[in-house]
Amino acid sequence: MGTTPAAVECKILNENAIKLIYKPSQEILIAYADEPLIIKNRFLGYIVNYNLQNFKVQYETSLNGFQSVFSTYYSGFTCFEELKKKTSKKHIRKRDLSYKGSLIHFLRSVYKKQLSENKFKIYKVAKEKTPNSETKVSYEIPPFSKIKISMDKNLAKIELLSKELIIMFSNSLQSTLIGEEIFYIDNYGNH
Repeated sequence: MGTTPAAVECKILNENAIKLIYKPSQEILIAYADEPLIIKNRFLGYIVNYNLQNFKVQYETSLNGFQSVFSTYYSGFTCFEELKKKTSKKHIRKRDLSYKGSLIHFLRSVYKKQLSENKFKIYKVAKEKTPNSETKVSYEIPPFSKIKISMDKNLAKIELLSKELIIMFSNSLQSTLIGEEIFYIDNYGNH
């Protein structure tokens, strides 16, 4: 499930339920499962039942032939169960640390218009041309200058005004938000 300390303590208990399809001509890996994945997360003290709806990894090949991950998309539904009857202080602390800077933390911060207050910074990606090449550069922008929010009943309607934004949390964690469509967020951060 990964190489971070948290990921090392996670195990998919029914890995055989996962089916993989690789399409070399499109450089896409697709995964699906006909039953919920059962994940034992000892790091956070949960058993997670994950109903995988979509999973796609898009690769890109550089000019020297090296293939790397360009983007990963997945969606599904989760159901969390406590691993033990009583939650330890250690697990509560780890859950808090895992939440901070997470996607759900970011989306709740967008919904509440509290990106700065919650230690998120937004960077715009631009192309810089030099005589012989073109490179990507990024620079910090005001948090909501490229994220347009309008309320539609209890949902925040989100429109990205830039195709690619870099999200920083507490000056360290980084993720790229690539958006081409309008999406909605509820007050819980579901999108």
